[in-house]
Amino acid sequence: MEEQKTRAMELTSYLIDDGMIPLNKKLIHIVGANTAIFYGELLRKYDYFETRGDLTDDGYFFNTIKNMRLDTGLTRYYQDKAINTLVELGMIEKDNRPVPNSPKSQDIRHFKIKFDYNTIDEILEKGVKNKEKLAEKLAKKNEEDKQKLLEYSSKSHSVNGLQCTMQESYNVQC
Repeated sequence: MEEQKTRAMELTSYLIDDGMIPLNKKLIHIVGANTAIFYGELLRKYDYFETRGDLTDDGYFFNTIKNMRLDTGLTRYYQDKAINTLVELGMIEKDNRPVPNSPKSQDIRHFKIKFDYNTIDEILEKGVKNKEKLAEKLAKKNEEDKQKLLEYSSKSHSVNGLQCTMQESYNVQC
């Protein structure tokens, strides 16, 4: 029996066909969404160049600012921030290299993905801890907001000339 696709699965498949960027939720909580997006797109670029045999002898591939802007929507400013973060964390290397056979002297940025899974696991674990801290903070804030709402609602208020109070079950009694 064929498994039935949900509407969301169908839409996801539809979007993937148009090119999706792999995005790790744990990574978002340590480096931010823009950097996680940039890293995911670098992985796609690496795969593109590797499958075509176009990596340099030392494992680098090139990608322009304009091309990454088109593929991620990130401006040069956010790309530079992402690159600095990823280099600092030891996830990538960046090198400016001359364009071969170019009529004018120009450098183009090259990237190398570092496949150090120990480093990646450490980074993702920090992301998990950050996510857990955020979840605790949000849960505490939700509880505080609920208490404020209950305190406010337990007081009598006039609604259309009627004195009403909100019960703990969120029912209004007039």
